[in-house]
Amino acid sequence: MLKRFTYRQRLKYLPVGFVLALLLIYWLAIRETVKIKNDCSELIKQTKTAEDAPQQMRLIKTRLDELNNVMGSDTVKSDADPLLKFVSRLNSNNSNLVDFQPLHVFEHQNYQVETRIAVFEGTYVNLVKFLFDLEQKFLAGKVVSVKFQTETNFKTERKRLLMTLYVQSVKNVALNNDEASSPLKK
Repeated sequence: MLKRFTYRQRLKYLPVGFVLALLLIYWLAIRETVKIKNDCSELIKQTKTAEDAPQQMRLIKTRLDELNNVMGSDTVKSDADPLLKFVSRLNSNNSNLVDFQPLHVFEHQNYQVETRIAVFEGTYVNLVKFLFDLEQKFLAGKVVSVKFQTETNFKTERKRLLMTLYVQSVKNVALNNDEASSPLKK
């Protein structure tokens, strides 16, 4: 059969036959090996990310316990953060508390700066109303910064508006120590 083709015809059909042979070899033998290798590398990535899962779970659980202790019931405990107390009293607005960072305290010279960071979700109008109420009625601190951002929930493919609040209060530590030690105040 090969004797029927001339040398020039054989030279033309050789690359085509070579490519077809490579595709056939790939289809029959190599394809499954490549698929198994990709699956194995994906499983290795998942096991590497899951190695510290118990520690991450403990951190998440302690964070959830902290939030449940503060906001677990309708009545907020007396030792709870003043911003959380204020938010629980202003429950009439349609903004939801999404995240509340732990209190950050910074001391410099005789002053102590307490920063509270909270993230709320809602419509723009409700968030601005809440922000106005917070600026007017919240006496334990002052709104220092507000950041609005939209975020897409990939499960529901819907966008949501988030408002990040930075509330600070400044205390004179030396004045508080003098009051605590003064016998006249007791």
